[in-house]
Amino acid sequence: MTQEACVHVPRIRDVSRPRQGRLWRADASASVDLHAEVAMKARETERFRRILAAQLDTLVGQGERAVHEMADSEGGGEIAIPDPNDRATAEERRNWALRLRDRDRRLLGKVQAALARLDAGTFGTCTSCGAPISAARLRARPVTDLCIACKTEAERVERPR
Repeated sequence: MTQEACVHVPRIRDVSRPRQGRLWRADASASVDLHAEVAMKARETERFRRILAAQLDTLVGQGERAVHEMADSEGGGEIAIPDPNDRATAEERRNWALRLRDRDRRLLGKVQAALARLDAGTFGTCTSCGAPISAARLRARPVTDLCIACKTEAERVERPR
């Protein structure tokens, strides 16, 4: 029985898990493991692409539906509602719908930017510091472009004193 030499193969560190080194045998299993890691990265990339594309389709569909609903409700002009309370309620609903559409519009831009980062190969990398974004953070919010440390710092800076 021959004893094979063990070497340490550096792995991309996932910051959501504690650091652990792994030993791999210096034979074909090391190259198989690296090939599996590349395949996993490709599967994860496609998974995020499908999630983002579905989110994009949903947002576009909601936007089109909202435009049609607002056009139908206005009916080509100002609707005369005699009661001031009813007018206020209708206006508040309209303002709420506009605010939601604006939020969806901003999210749409973020989804498109995330898809562009996927195409460019920079998805999962913090745009501020260049560190990898944890897989857990990407699963929770695929459109993110900042690691948790940079996002925490950005929120601290923008928070009013």
